[in-house]
Amino acid sequence: ILIKLKLANMEKYKLSEIEADVDTVYQKIRAVSKNLRPLAFNDERLKIAIKNLVDDIAADSHILGSFNFWGEEVINDHKIGLCIYRVIQEALNNVMKHSKASEFSVQVKNTHDKISVIVSDNGIGIPNKYFESNENKGTGLFSIKERVENLGGTLKINSVLKEGTTLYIEFHKKVS
Repeated sequence: ILIKLKLANMEKYKLSEIEADVDTVYQKIRAVSKNLRPLAFNDERLKIAIKNLVDDIAADSHILGSFNFWGEEVINDHKIGLCIYRVIQEALNNVMKHSKASEFSVQVKNTHDKISVIVSDNGIGIPNKYFESNENKGTGLFSIKERVENLGGTLKINSVLKEGTTLYIEFHKKVS
């Protein structure tokens, strides 16, 4: 809309301003489409994809981010690997939008019998009324919970006002 207004009143704006606006819109569309498209990694690259996500979020938000991965680098269940990536993506989106944090961390531990994910921040925490409201169903944390539980995982949320929030996610593997 802003670009249309500027084009309609071109005599008031420099061409370089309009070009800069178009470039900004283009970059934002690329970022959104990159985040929405199906992931182009196989399970061996999940660790790299999460690290890149953490680095990108930290750079874009100016929030100090850290990432640790322990254990086997291959997650054999592609649905769980994709779920883990999407859950971390949504959790970090929440950190950027709501937490007012100065730091966040993502930790993934993949052992022979389970996969654990911890996403934490040092932000303002989540008010208790958020969990009691039906209005928030289908948003952020509730979609994370639904995604995890649909694949047999568990989600625990620990949030302390003015101290931050930690999500604990766990998937048990079928051990043969």
